[in-house]
Amino acid sequence: MGSLLAGIIGSHIGDAGALSIFGGIAIAATLSGLILIMLSGKLIDWMYGAESQPTTAMKEVEATLAEAN
Repeated sequence: MGSLLAGIIGSHIGDAGALSIFGGIAIAATLSGLILIMLSGKLIDWMYGAESQPTTAMKEVEATLAEAN
């Protein structure tokens, strides 16, 4: 998917110019970052407790690794 997107963007460099293409990429990255910063509080709420309670699959992997050692 990334290669396809890179090919599409690269094909437009001759038409639009490198500065406008890379400027557009910079603007999109900046806007994405700002959106994530604005949503960070909600994202943290959604993740609450996820890092502190291991899942059953994680427990099985840990048990398997403990047996191997």
